[in-house]
Amino acid sequence: MRHGVKGARLGRPADQRKALIRGLVTEVLRHGKIKTTKTKAKAIRKYVDKMIGLAKDGTLHARRQALGFIYDAELVKSLFEQVPARYGERNGGYCRVKAEIQPRRGDNVEMATIELLTMAAPLVVCTPGARLAARPSSQAAHRPRSVAAAARRQQQGSKGFGKAAPAKTDAPQQEQEDQSAAEPQQQRQQQQQQAASTAAPPTQAALLDGAAPAAAAQPTGQALPAVSRGRIFAVCSQVSVLVATLGFVLRQVAPAISPAVKDGQAEAVEALLDWTALPGASQLALAVGVAAAVTAGRAALLAAWPEFKEASDRSNQQVLAPLGAADLPWVAALPAVSEELLFRGALIPAVYPDWRGVLIAGLAFGVLHNSGGRNPAFAAWASLVGCAYGALFLATGSVACSALAHSLANIASGALWRAANPGASGSSGSSS
Repeated sequence: MRHGVKGARLGRPADQRKALIRGLVTEVLRHGKIKTTKTKAKAIRKYVDKMIGLAKDGTLHARRQALGFIYDAELVKSLFEQVPARYGERNGGYCRVKAEIQPRRGDNVEMATIELLTMAAPLVVCTPGARLAARPSSQAAHRPRSVAAAARRQQQGSKGFGKAAPAKTDAPQQEQEDQSAAEPQQQRQQQQQQAASTAAPPTQAALLDGAAPAAAAQPTGQALPAVSRGRIFAVCSQVSVLVATLGFVLRQVAPAISPAVKDGQAEAVEALLDWTALPGASQLALAVGVAAAVTAGRAALLAAWPEFKEASDRSNQQVLAPLGAADLPWVAALPAVSEELLFRGALIPAVYPDWRGVLIAGLAFGVLHNSGGRNPAFAAWASLVGCAYGALFLATGSVACSALAHSLANIASGALWRAANPGASGSSGSSS
């Protein structure tokens, strides 16, 4: 015979059994009623009574004992506040175990419900007429059980000591509560925007039609996070070097992967891959003319296309506002040169040295610009401009011409935006 048996082992070692009991007691006190096996319900009954007894004691030592047993500190606070008024005149037996008729499906274990007791209301002697008047109406008496039970729960509230559902209040008071509850959420959003300004800067100078793709798309209609001048220079330089490096790598493998070489256009591919070819005066004049046409077309689209103007202003506000007038040529020309080396100088010869390569490079250039606060309208403009630079590259055979046109168009577009927004430009030029 085994002596000293205090309670059921519940099929678990000591540490797991204690954790299980603490968890079940916490849920009983929170919800007022739970359904579990009959053995577990009988095992935790004395612990529920002990926690309520500690709450009735109300001393600091009793509170610390409850905090060491119950998993929820807020529940302990509610328990110590509500128990004296709820069970002040009761000396024990704060919960009861009711056996369920149906065993658990699967293993046929006896089930039971353990619930907290509520103080019984005093008896009221009623006359027969009063009983008849208090009898529920036929409509209420014949309501479905689920509806009636839900109504009783809503009227009586939970038996547990967890947070109850908010009661109905007047409209002005409810609006004040909603506004006070929304203030922490607004503060969290401001903190997230501040964190985004340091963790997610633009991956390239977002200068109108000359910006490289950003790392993460911003929701349309929202302002992009502010970025410092030093951060813009650092990101612009790093990404430009990366794009130019990709261009050099693609240039080396272009003869081996270009389908035009198999079609007998190897000489045309080799000619376009010669980046050392210097343009003549007429070719430079053509590049200047393309840059002027791109700038004029952009100005016309800004006046006629609201979606395009929204995307352009949002990107320019992020990148151009912190810069000074002397910073514009560097931020405008460096991305332009690196992009022309990749998209025109390497990608077009790597696919087809004709209009097909121009179209493919232009589409790729536009697709990668549908990010960083820009929208499909900006991407369509970038594709059109990319095709224009690609046609200039085929006409002159020099990547220097397309890089010159791209740089001049970026500088002109940035200068026009700064002239149209004098209050926004140079506001943070001394920051780093």
